[in-house]
Amino acid sequence: IIISAIAVIFVLLFLINKICYYSIRPLLNIAKVATQYGKGDFSGMVTETNSDDEIGMLSTAFHNMRTNLLDYIEKEKQETSEKQKVLSELDIARKIQLSALTIDFPEYKAFQLSARMIPAKQIGGDFYDFFFVSKNRVGVVIADVSGKGISAALYMMRAKEVIKHTAKYRASITGVFEQVNNILCEGNSICMFVSAFLGIINLKTGVMEYVNAGHLPPFLISRKKCQKIMPTPNFVLGVKENLSYKTEKIKLLPHDCLFL
Repeated sequence: IIISAIAVIFVLLFLINKICYYSIRPLLNIAKVATQYGKGDFSGMVTETNSDDEIGMLSTAFHNMRTNLLDYIEKEKQETSEKQKVLSELDIARKIQLSALTIDFPEYKAFQLSARMIPAKQIGGDFYDFFFVSKNRVGVVIADVSGKGISAALYMMRAKEVIKHTAKYRASITGVFEQVNNILCEGNSICMFVSAFLGIINLKTGVMEYVNAGHLPPFLISRKKCQKIMPTPNFVLGVKENLSYKTEKIKLLPHDCLFL
């Protein structure tokens, strides 16, 4: 009887061990795969079971989690690649925009020039320019295009060239902005506009004739004081055709500084 009881006990222990092993094996597999997932290795797969118990639900959940994580990682890779491409294009656009602005300021006996541009984003719509209208008349421009980004930069380059070209071939400074406004209104379906200040300085007399199209007023810094130049307000460029612009004059003395 004792020998039989001992044999039965050993058989029961063997059966219990096998039952526990086959019951726990899916959990051991899940634990091993979970450790790999925690290290970023998604090569391992949880063996799906057909059981409806908690272990079956857990293995199914891990299998779905792996599939979703791999899809998410692939999507993130694609989005990162697209972002890098966009940033690369923005960097190229920024370099093109900066190349359109004069950064090498030649020295003249009659005057000195300096400018700095700090866009709010990688590229923007602000710009400045200076050019000789004639031998003794020099023009200075500062302007801001509505909006930011590539669209503003493209519109900025167009506005800059239109203002510069028109100022060189129009005798009247009033006519410059009137013609520029009409040109910028053409095909402006996205309703962009430009606020701009244009001043043309006679280097012999020191008289500056200027017009302000909705831009911030400049400052005149002299030896005695700093005062804001308050020109007659005019409408911005590129919104409505056939507008009239009023100009004014101011005399610049030696060592005066114009801050735009």
